Amino acid sequence: MSAQAIAATAEGTESGGISAGLFRSTLLVVAIQVLGTALRYASQVLFARWIGRNDYGNYCYAMTLAQILAIVGSLGLPTGVIRFVPEYVAQSDWSRLRGLVRRGRQLVGAAAIACAVLASGALMIARPSKLNMPVLLGGVWLTPIMALSGFESDLSRSLYSLGLSYSLPMIMDPFVSIALALVLMRTAGYLTAALVIAARYGSLAITLAMQTAGSQAALPKQARNPEPVSDTALWLSVSFPLLLAGLYTAIMSKADVLVLGLYRTTEEVGIYSAAAATAALGSLVLSAANARGAPLMSTMFASGDRRGLERVVHTVTFWCLWPAVAVALTMWAGGERILALFGPGFSTGYRALAILAAGHVINCGAGPVAMLAIVTGHQAATARALGWSALGNIALCLILVPPFGLLGAALASAATLAMVNLRLYRVATRNLGIRPLDGLRSAIFGTRRLSRREI
Repeated sequence: MSAQAIAATAEGTESGGISAGLFRSTLLVVAIQVLGTALRYASQVLFARWIGRNDYGNYCYAMTLAQILAIVGSLGLPTGVIRFVPEYVAQSDWSRLRGLVRRGRQLVGAAAIACAVLASGALMIARPSKLNMPVLLGGVWLTPIMALSGFESDLSRSLYSLGLSYSLPMIMDPFVSIALALVLMRTAGYLTAALVIAARYGSLAITLAMQTAGSQAALPKQARNPEPVSDTALWLSVSFPLLLAGLYTAIMSKADVLVLGLYRTTEEVGIYSAAAATAALGSLVLSAANARGAPLMSTMFASGDRRGLERVVHTVTFWCLWPAVAVALTMWAGGERILALFGPGFSTGYRALAILAAGHVINCGAGPVAMLAIVTGHQAATARALGWSALGNIALCLILVPPFGLLGAALASAATLAMVNLRLYRVATRNLGIRPLDGLRSAIFGTRRLSRREI
């Protein structure tokens, strides 16, 4: 995208059409994410049916570990580019923009490889008896590709580009994963968790190559030739709290699976992972709105447009809560039949699914509080809130998972979602004076309803 196009996008958000523009562009992101989520969900259903509950549990555990390591290896820079790129574009600071892209890729690649090496050594020493070691090691070495993919995706988002670099991980990765898994299954005559990991290697490598080309094409032309200027100390100083925030978020969302794998069977891990993936559909619209709204909030905050920033937050909250409620009602009514798609025995995760769906309603009801705090410079407060919540989640999992299994993991996860959203909501209200739920109250109970242009 050109610099003029990016500027025009920012100006459009300031001219009174903020919410209407956000709504339209969010619909595009939702469309991309709905398709990508459908493909990813289909891939999980197929993998579970093809390899069975036990192997699916090993696969899910390995992928959970890889996702956490990828966040550590990213050093917080994927979220950091959302903070810096709009600022550099607005200031026409092309040298620093080019330097950020180049140095960011170098740092993320090196750190992710280091994480994979250290994790491999730790696994070889610990040798967890309940889990499949080759599958775990295979998942760990997905870390560098996953970390770089996250960097390219957020770079594309920060440039207001929803093309190849942003949509590929959601659409192409699961599609190619399914295709490669089918090829391996027909070649070998069977499919295992290790072969599914191999399929993910091929898919992620192809996706990353195309992402890198796409995000490079999205850079303004002026940022492609100047001598790069690296401000590494500044970027890392801002990204470090973001790294902590991302790590704490990952722990909150993945501690249940990790603890479940340590204390219970891999079959339970597989069943719970299916329930968690199904319940996560409730936060799909919030994820899409954050993807589009984060650069807008960053631009408005940088330009001092407090009213525009508040309107975006209110609009995101208004449009994210109702789909979450609809998804939760669907899960409560037909969750057993939905989980049965994964194969025999998976419907036993219904109670966990019902609890997790309620947690996602709370998550969406609080609005984009985490992203709002980050883009407005309150990343340290965000990291503290997420850190305490992560510790609370680990404690709850350790208390509830051994005696209650799936139900205990779901209770811990839902309680943690409520805890962290309450903390971040207080960050938004105390530090920024923005109450995400005010737009919802005005629309339903207030003296003024949101106009069609506002929603």
